[in-house]
Amino acid sequence: MKRPSLGEVVEVHSQKVTVRLRDYARGAVVAHADGLSSIGQPGDLIGVEAGATLLIARIETIQMTDVAAHPRYSKSKEVVRTLQAYTIGNVSRSNSRLSFDPDRSVLPALGAQAVGLTSAELAAVLCSGRASEPSERIVIGDAIGAATIPVTVGIDALLTRHTAVLGSSGQGKTHFVASVLQKLLEKGPNARIVIFDIHDEYANAFNSLPGVRLKETVLGQKLNNDPRAHYHIPYYALGLTGLSRLILPSERTQRPALNFAVDKLRYVSGSMGGSKLVGHQQEVLFDDGRPGNANSANAAIQTLKDGTADGASQWPHMSSIGHLAAEWSCLKYDRGNWVRDGWLYNNVQTMLRRISRLIRDEQFRKIINVEPSGFAEAGFIPPLSYEAEAQKLVSDLFGSLGSPTHNDWNVHIVCLKNLTNDLMPYVLGSLLELYAEQLFARGPGQTHPTLLVLEEAQHYLRQIPGDTDTGLHSLAYERLAREGRKFQVSMLISTQRPSEVSPTVLAQCGTWAVFRLTNDRDQSVIASGSEKANRYATTEVPGLARGQMVMFGDALPLATKIAVKALPSEHAPTSSDASFANAWSK
Repeated sequence: MKRPSLGEVVEVHSQKVTVRLRDYARGAVVAHADGLSSIGQPGDLIGVEAGATLLIARIETIQMTDVAAHPRYSKSKEVVRTLQAYTIGNVSRSNSRLSFDPDRSVLPALGAQAVGLTSAELAAVLCSGRASEPSERIVIGDAIGAATIPVTVGIDALLTRHTAVLGSSGQGKTHFVASVLQKLLEKGPNARIVIFDIHDEYANAFNSLPGVRLKETVLGQKLNNDPRAHYHIPYYALGLTGLSRLILPSERTQRPALNFAVDKLRYVSGSMGGSKLVGHQQEVLFDDGRPGNANSANAAIQTLKDGTADGASQWPHMSSIGHLAAEWSCLKYDRGNWVRDGWLYNNVQTMLRRISRLIRDEQFRKIINVEPSGFAEAGFIPPLSYEAEAQKLVSDLFGSLGSPTHNDWNVHIVCLKNLTNDLMPYVLGSLLELYAEQLFARGPGQTHPTLLVLEEAQHYLRQIPGDTDTGLHSLAYERLAREGRKFQVSMLISTQRPSEVSPTVLAQCGTWAVFRLTNDRDQSVIASGSEKANRYATTEVPGLARGQMVMFGDALPLATKIAVKALPSEHAPTSSDASFANAWSK
């Protein structure tokens, strides 16, 4: 049955078309044999007949024109209602199946009839994508309009490139992320999802869910009766890559000293006060540039350089890094003796101060274990290995890089409640830099696909200030964002302040789910940070209600306004608003 026409095209200007509406199509919706079609507000979709295909257009403006103001055309007081829309593609039918093509090169002819879209046509437009099988798609919410259309996205389209979830606090980001993760787990029991949970709110979303094998780890030493596993990161497990991210040396003068110190750390023992070669009685290596004879320090450094020092059976205190770096940098032969030169010492002094500040920072020590490692078993002293320590750390937090059968979990929540905001960029940067190094060492396609969920990213996905020698330090996240796709790593980045997140990371996100944002700087990021953004997406964002979002990018063929379904309380993250009235009335 031919559906009634809403009106006819009276003007075509590039992709912009003007439709004069018929009298019966002046309401917000039009009824026809297939149901209701919304044509009453900007953002709604309409069809324009063009032979065997149906052009799809998004309404931009709706206006009324008083024809009586132009007596040459009419002597009556007729009011003409028109709408302007932009073509976004076309729908065609093949073997009783509708498919959407975002090709906008086909334009309608003057006089072409505009029609309302059926539910099947809306579904074809809103849910088209690379994945066609139901097993490869998940429902993310309902399109907002006269007809309730469940919007589905292909898993590969969503995860192959990274995803950004943006929105002000309390708009539903965390519930949306939890909902997406739950649906991914329903489709993929062998999933590998690592959630960096800032506020300790995700565990409830996965407890007792069928098929979910949940692992929880609280980052830092155990300081209370929390029954969950705690992971106190050994500083030496970070290796040169991770320690460089923590210490941030300048490239020309400080990095060579740090490289030497980390390389020779396996041949010394030490405490906060000083270090010595393994087997020696007296501490001779210090980080304070003290005056006086330094012949003993030079002898120790030369032994390390010659490669004749004995290996240690335990890693020394983290202070030994500073002791080795200082002595390697500032020793100078002067008038028959070795001394510590003040000018040379100044080259590394800022790095030494940073090492000392980190070690003395109580909050840092809660997360990073700076103490010496335990002694090896008697009769067997294996060589200390950064590679072995790094592999264990990566496996403990991110899972085995090989087959998923090596893990007993498919969701790992890494709770960061003990990690302060000022340390987040450095500690998480160290962990992800180390993870990236392990991935790149294995090569593309040699790891199990992994999704990293980075909550409250504005705290740590930002540029780290450097010194005049290095400028701004690039982030490990940027490296993963640029190259992680080749190594089967996807990132889901959630933030309430996108303007404070690294532009490089956001630019690598292929899909954006944007909840309400009112800050001008944050809104400008949407327009400038993604090639998929358009006028509809940016204008809708400030007026979105709670639980509504505009989604666009690789996962959807066009920007779509979506209502996110609420999760049942037993499987929702613990991020609800406080009830002040209820709590204060008791």
